[in-house]
Amino acid sequence: MSKYRILVTLSAAMLMSSAALHAQVTVTREDKARAEALVSQMTLDEKIGMIAGERSFYLRGVERLGIPAIRIADGPQGVRNNTKSTLYPCGILTASTWNRDLAYAMGEGLGRDAKARGVQIMLGPGVNIYRAPMCGRNYEYMGEDPYLTSETAKHYILGVQDQGIMATVKHFAANNQLGRLQRCCPGFGRDRYPVRDRRGHGQGCRREP
Repeated sequence: MSKYRILVTLSAAMLMSSAALHAQVTVTREDKARAEALVSQMTLDEKIGMIAGERSFYLRGVERLGIPAIRIADGPQGVRNNTKSTLYPCGILTASTWNRDLAYAMGEGLGRDAKARGVQIMLGPGVNIYRAPMCGRNYEYMGEDPYLTSETAKHYILGVQDQGIMATVKHFAANNQLGRLQRCCPGFGRDRYPVRDRRGHGQGCRREP
């Protein structure tokens, strides 16, 4: 068994044992039936509108069907975008504690802050593996080690989502530098490093049903 397979297996096993300790969100048949009923009543324009923002950091709702707009907020270290909130430690500092309980507590705090501001989706945590010092957002991420990143991110996510807020794992790969990224390096990172080398941390921080 390769080192990669061992890493993913261990990460998945620990994720499942940890997730079992937390409240689970289950999508029931009734939930699916209700979603299908709502979609069947939507016009084509309304469906298209759902994939675009209503305004900055809001997903469009459909008022006539009782579907509310959904507020999103950036980012991993605190609730931002047209509000003020607590600024939490950056990703690399959180990972440097090697403390799952602290990562969970940070997630809880972020979840409470989001809920108090009417935010339903948080854009975080950031889990891109460090590849180059040119990335101006390395401070958001959790270092070079995929296991440390996955464990830190997993407990961060559990903390956020146990508050009823959706966490969004982002920047799985290729966010290696900022500044004229597409102009100077179109497709940067897509073929330089195989995706299979980068996804272990993503597998580890995924919350199993």
